[in-house]
Amino acid sequence: MLSESLQKLIDAKVAIPRRFSEYESVRPRQPLESGDRWYMGHIYYVWNDDLADAELFDLAGPWGGSDYSGDDVTESNHRSLIRDCPKSFIDLYGGHSSYGLAILPDFDDDDLADELLALARGERTYYDADDNSKLIDERAEEAWDSYLRMDLRSEIGKYTGAAICMDDTEQLFWKLLCEHEIYPEAEGHRGVTFPGIDEPEFLADMARAAIADGGLDGWLLYDLTPEGYEIVGAWMAEDIQLVHPNQLPLFELV
Repeated sequence: MLSESLQKLIDAKVAIPRRFSEYESVRPRQPLESGDRWYMGHIYYVWNDDLADAELFDLAGPWGGSDYSGDDVTESNHRSLIRDCPKSFIDLYGGHSSYGLAILPDFDDDDLADELLALARGERTYYDADDNSKLIDERAEEAWDSYLRMDLRSEIGKYTGAAICMDDTEQLFWKLLCEHEIYPEAEGHRGVTFPGIDEPEFLADMARAAIADGGLDGWLLYDLTPEGYEIVGAWMAEDIQLVHPNQLPLFELV
């Protein structure tokens, strides 16, 4: 006898009956328990959705995705539900970083069923909005380590004409993001974007901060743009002490 909680999910077509593969080599060696993980490629449809044949129920809703589907919302919902209800779900995984949720036939949790229905019906977007923000911040940090630092260095190089090292400038970057009120936004299935970091005002401030932090290669100053002359000249006029009173600075601000 199925619980009212599970029946609500079945009636709403959120809980879809499934069975394990008929191949003994990939069937569970022992009965699955809530909290286990299982490869989604080893579960199959039940003929005519016959509940009597269901060995578990795949959950259809905004908590599943992969490298090619889903987004920051589905990823956050998935991990937050697993975090808060670790003993309620089967954590499904598959190829191309697929993820999803399933429940067993003994599922009986009215409050959780209502949460899932609200998400599935679009009555709520986030299971945990704070976790969604945290996820986007995590993606932003990963972006800095994987490609963003080098992309930003390239953009600053084009803007100033100077060779400016961006190593060890991550904290400067986050500080300037706050000052310019730029916040990372989710993009696509796994990406993140920073609207505004290609604007001249941000590039100039990032260049100034990196140069002040010791990131300027003084041997590569022969192809500066007008903006580069202004930024590098201001830094040299402020920080470089002349050895002799009659020695001329490399740049003269007018």
